[in-house]
Amino acid sequence: MTATALNGHQVFCIVHGDNGYLWRGALSDEVENKCGKMLLDAYNCSNKFDFDEGKESDEFWNLLGGQAAYANIRDQMQGNADFEPTLYHISNAQGYMWMQQVPAFSQQSMYGCDVYMLDSWNQIFLWMGNDSNKFERNAGYKRAA
Repeated sequence: MTATALNGHQVFCIVHGDNGYLWRGALSDEVENKCGKMLLDAYNCSNKFDFDEGKESDEFWNLLGGQAAYANIRDQMQGNADFEPTLYHISNAQGYMWMQQVPAFSQQSMYGCDVYMLDSWNQIFLWMGNDSNKFERNAGYKRAA
C-alpha cells in the first residue's frame, strides 16, 4: 500500500509485522473510527499506533513509501449498477471456519449464533450475532479486511 491509497473521508488499518497502524482521515465519521479500532484490536499487534490525519509519524510515512497526495472525496468508488449486494455467512459450527455466500437473502436469513458480511460494492458491513463466538467475530474482521 502507498500513501496515494489514503482518503481523508476514510479510516485505514495497516498491519506490518508486530505493528498495527490506525489512520483516521479528518473527515471520517465515528462509525468508521470505531470499526477501524475494532479491526486493529482483532489483529492483536504488539505495538499499536493511532494517528489523526495531519499528525502522522515519519515511521508511518516511511511504511507507505513516503508522503504523497491522496484522495479527499466521500465516495471514491461509484456504485456499479450491475452489482447485487452479496451476503456471506461466516461460522465454525462444523469444527472449522468457513465462509459461504447466502443466495436470495433477507434479514431472516441471519442466525444469531453466527457472523455475516454484506458486500455492497463500495462498503463492507459486518453483523455479529449475539451468540457468535470470538473465533467467528475475528474471522469476520479478517475477511472484511
